Amino acid sequence: MGRTASKARTRWPLTCGSRCPWPDCHLLPSTGICWHLLLCGRPDAWDTGQLTAVRALRPILAIQHLTCDTAPGTLHDIDGQAFARLGVERTAHYLIRPDGHVGYRAAGTDLHGLQHYLTHLLPHATPHPA
Repeated sequence: MGRTASKARTRWPLTCGSRCPWPDCHLLPSTGICWHLLLCGRPDAWDTGQLTAVRALRPILAIQHLTCDTAPGTLHDIDGQAFARLGVERTAHYLIRPDGHVGYRAAGTDLHGLQHYLTHLLPHATPHPA
């Protein structure tokens, strides 16, 4: 049991409900928006249709890309420290609640689980017109 728990902590140092390290390392820019979705990995890895659906469910959501590659409009993890701190191997996404804690996290680029989480969080949410 200790071995499995140790592996889980190594893979996902931040779990749902954990206070995220962004205020300490100033990773997320101040946007005036309460919710942050941090997409870790190459920006072209994410499905634009799924991102549009997520934005429609939560119009006060700031979306940032964190990547080890240099790309315009992204947060650049130059030496891989942010990925290591987050436990990201290739791609992952984190939803940060307004109180600064992780509300949702998952490996990979499939955002359907996040959409489901946001739909249950906001049961009366209607898509915001583009």
